[in-house]
Amino acid sequence: MLKGSNKLRQWVYGVTTLLLWTALMAHPLSGAEHTGAVTVDPSISRMDLTPFLSFFEDTEGNLPFKEVRSPQKTRNFKPLGSRTGFGYSSSTFWFKCTIENRRQDSIPLILEYPYPAIDHIELYYPQEPGPTPSGFHKTMGGDTQAFVQTSQSFRTFAVPVSVPPGDHTFYFMLRSKGALVPSLRGWGADAFNTYQQKDIIINWLYYGAMLSVCIFCVLIFARTKDPIFLSLLLFVFGTALFSMVHTGMAAQYLWPGMPIWSNRLHPLSGFIGCLGFLLYSRTILSTQAALPQIDRWFKFLARLNLLLCVISMAIPYSIATQAMILFTGITICVTAGTSVTMSLKGNRQAKIYFLALLPFIVSIILMALKSYGFLQNNLLTDSMVQITSSAVCVLLCFGVIDKINQVQEDRKHALVELNRAESKYRLLAENIKDVIWILDLSSLKLVYITPSIEAMMGYTPKEAAHFSFTEMLPPQAGKRAMTAVKEGIRQARESTGKRKEAFTIELECYHKKGHIFWTETTTTFTQDAMGKPVEMIGVTRDITSRKQAEKAKDALEQKLHQSGKLEALGTLAGGIAHDMNNIIAAILGYAQISQYDTDPDTRLNHRINRIIKACHRAKDLVGHILTFSRQDSDKAQVIKIHLIVKEVLKLIRATLPATITIESHIEDKSLMVNIDPTQLHRIIMNLCTNAWHAMQDSGGILGLGLEKVILDEHTAGQYINLTPGEYVRLTVSDTGHGMEDKVLQRVFEPFFTTKPTGLGTGLGLSMVHGIVKKSGGDIFVYSEPDKGTAFHLLFPNVTREPAQQETTQEEVPGGSESILYVDDEEYITDMAVEMLSDLGYRVIASNSSEDALALFNENPGDIDLLITDQTMPNLTGMDLADKIRETAPDLPIILCTGFSELMTPERIDGSGINQYIMKPFTQNDLAARIRTALDKPA
Repeated sequence: MLKGSNKLRQWVYGVTTLLLWTALMAHPLSGAEHTGAVTVDPSISRMDLTPFLSFFEDTEGNLPFKEVRSPQKTRNFKPLGSRTGFGYSSSTFWFKCTIENRRQDSIPLILEYPYPAIDHIELYYPQEPGPTPSGFHKTMGGDTQAFVQTSQSFRTFAVPVSVPPGDHTFYFMLRSKGALVPSLRGWGADAFNTYQQKDIIINWLYYGAMLSVCIFCVLIFARTKDPIFLSLLLFVFGTALFSMVHTGMAAQYLWPGMPIWSNRLHPLSGFIGCLGFLLYSRTILSTQAALPQIDRWFKFLARLNLLLCVISMAIPYSIATQAMILFTGITICVTAGTSVTMSLKGNRQAKIYFLALLPFIVSIILMALKSYGFLQNNLLTDSMVQITSSAVCVLLCFGVIDKINQVQEDRKHALVELNRAESKYRLLAENIKDVIWILDLSSLKLVYITPSIEAMMGYTPKEAAHFSFTEMLPPQAGKRAMTAVKEGIRQARESTGKRKEAFTIELECYHKKGHIFWTETTTTFTQDAMGKPVEMIGVTRDITSRKQAEKAKDALEQKLHQSGKLEALGTLAGGIAHDMNNIIAAILGYAQISQYDTDPDTRLNHRINRIIKACHRAKDLVGHILTFSRQDSDKAQVIKIHLIVKEVLKLIRATLPATITIESHIEDKSLMVNIDPTQLHRIIMNLCTNAWHAMQDSGGILGLGLEKVILDEHTAGQYINLTPGEYVRLTVSDTGHGMEDKVLQRVFEPFFTTKPTGLGTGLGLSMVHGIVKKSGGDIFVYSEPDKGTAFHLLFPNVTREPAQQETTQEEVPGGSESILYVDDEEYITDMAVEMLSDLGYRVIASNSSEDALALFNENPGDIDLLITDQTMPNLTGMDLADKIRETAPDLPIILCTGFSELMTPERIDGSGINQYIMKPFTQNDLAARIRTALDKPA
């Protein structure tokens, strides 16, 4: 106890002595004031003119110099006396000093304001030859003036003047958001040049030392990766930058043309230095281990410092500077208090650290006192920060190196012990796929788990340690596990020995990704000296593959069954498509033939035209039955989208129940997009049908909206696949049951559906997504459970007018050649004979491919062209073509069919077929193909 008291007494004596000495050196030796003129002569070297100053406070800050010199205001000037500063003030301060020249000629003099951290300063002085009309010349400076725009050549405000014979009054004005310190020096030219050269040498020696420390920290960190060197780097960099800004070196060398940085970086550099100081002190003093409660303060101050670094760039300079001074004081107090506390506890590192920092701390205190006007501007207050900070930085580097050496020795010893213990378990833990774990029975938390948990469950050992074991299991599995654990504990209590095998159980477990898998766990209980089970040790293995074997078999059988159904459906669809296209071909052909025989202005012609349009729509609908299986390319064209929307509304309005209301909002009927109209019709119908199903139980509102939107650079950036430009937005919404997030995330996946088995394929929305993407647009969906769903489809807006198709005005090419037309449907061949005869051709028709072959072989030279259907009994169209090619290899052949899954472009090209046309076709299409085949050179 006595030894501790002696230590504390020694600390108090030492610190008190240092502070008293510093205060004595920093405080002015004399507070005498001078109200008269100061006399100068040519031999002057350096003179402090501050005691001869008088001042006047302009609270409004808008008085012109002429008014300041007026007799009314001159009487308001008061001697400065012992006043050393004005702190932080928003007022403008005017100062004057009368200088007497008793010689007959002018005396050159350099007037210096030695405090560079000032926003604005103006000096008014008489100068030969002849004054200005106001009697004075004006020179301006300060942080608001770019250094390159001033006449200065030194970091402080120094102006060469000439003092004419007699008494002359010099005025200068100060205005700043920072601390206002009144000071004025007079120099002889030679003395000032000498002072300037020494100042440059001293400053660059200081900054060279600080730069060396920064480089040292970077190099050592690159080698050791110890973050303490980054902390020291922040402290040294922040301190050096603060010093450069504070002394005016930064304005002269770093940003001579950008004065705004002086005010911005003055407080910021201080905060950066404080941040490095806090982090370094926390590490070097080991507060996290030695003083955990104080360590929380260090972490809080560090986070607050980061926030202040950001805020200081936005708040006013005066507030930021005062906040920096206040925060620096708090940081110094916390660090010094922690160092003293740990030193009194015998911590050698803390004692050395405090002694190294003490001079620097005192210099910071002196600078703060000077800023608030409690101390005069002198050599000690100006230079002590640079001197002590450079010394401290060097000492701290050696301190860090010493600490690192000590830590490395401790680490080596700890690693040896750790390797001995770890070697017993490493081989087992790192090479087994099963998971070994230890469960604390009091908290049901995992206290140990092998890294293989990540491969099995997706959790790292650290993540798994936060769960109780029941949280990793589904509810029913958790209940079974708890029952088994209780039974195992009961059996363990009844048994003898430290460990006893309890049970093996199969359980379902949660994977981190959310899915469930099966495990088999064998457990052993560890008991304390009283026989009470305290821990459960288990080995868990994944048996999912074993458990899923039967399910996989059933699933495979189901997939095969479904695949067979889809194959049968595809075959059925092909047959239906062929038959439907044959029927449509006949209707379309006869309609066109009839249209040519009618007057275009009659109602009959109008009706026939409607039949032709209906045939084209039926043709497209049949084609879309096989869209996914045939991979047909769409027939994109420019269309007015509102026409398709209106058509869908007409179709769906009749099928919706009375409980569902349709609301359409079409703002612009001129909007056009480039898309296959049938595909657009299909996707709108699909979305409307889905909306209907979502509301079929409760009813609601089905909304369709159409509008133009413009995406600029900003709004387009919110979408992944869209570029800036004009888009047409089609919205289909409902007020149905909505979708949960897990459904919403998979809504466009192929084969994903929430409908009962057999009521949906899961291809509808994926088809919608693909068509919209193919058109150059995108689709977005928003949904909330119990509120509804809205699909937003964005298509690129097209400004060109849609192409006009005039089917009745085209000139149909004809000819006089002989054509053999083969189709197993009689009404098709009858239609073809009439259609082609009208064009001038000689047509021979056959409803059997075998008869057609025989007919050709009888007179092969009489046939100029063969047109054959593909799907026919006995001989298909391609088989017939192959047979005829044996006799007449140069005969033009056109293959015509409604559908055939066996026909591929490669097989068609390889068979030598000249043209290929799909049913149903128009007279124009067939006539054009015939002329192409006949006119093409052999």
